[in-house]
Amino acid sequence: MKTVLIHGLGQSSSSWDNVKLNLGNDNDIIAIDLFSNIESPVNYEKVFLKIEKMLNSYSEKVNICGLSLGGVLALDYTSKYPDKVNSLVLIATPYIVPKELKIKQNEMFGQMPEETFTGLGLQKQDFINLVNTTYDVDIPSKVNDVICKTLIVCGENDFINLESSKIIYNSIENSELSIIKNAAHTVNIDNPIELSKILNEFLKQE
Repeated sequence: MKTVLIHGLGQSSSSWDNVKLNLGNDNDIIAIDLFSNIESPVNYEKVFLKIEKMLNSYSEKVNICGLSLGGVLALDYTSKYPDKVNSLVLIATPYIVPKELKIKQNEMFGQMPEETFTGLGLQKQDFINLVNTTYDVDIPSKVNDVICKTLIVCGENDFINLESSKIIYNSIENSELSIIKNAAHTVNIDNPIELSKILNEFLKQE
């Protein structure tokens, strides 16, 4: 069974390399590059449609693991296609983003130079537009739709998403919660060995 890894903003498929080294049969582990072959202007809907098309092309159920934006996409897909998903892993996934944080982020992004964003795989305006349209996703309603076994993961130093992770855990009946030490938001980079261990244990469950 395939396990699909979906990275977050500021990452690429290579962000999962050290995790993949420790996950089972590499032929069944697929890391997606979210922003390749998406025309500007980039928004959440376009990125989701790319994920949707890819996952719907598989004839069998899949395990989906997403971090941050990748977690939102994984959750959204699982909500819409429950019969296509065997299990779900949500890493550093937000539950509700405060309006104040959105305003502060937009102000910060607006002051950053263009080259900062091209290094993240997106043009500046595409990056800002993607972030703003992601805020429009009704995450609480998606959480309530999840029926597959689910693992919620958060780094112990990801102070913004720790509470969100606990809320999501309490909202999904068939779920587990794992807090990873020596990790902040980018758990797949901060502590890939521990994350791999936890994922292996979760994916091997009947």
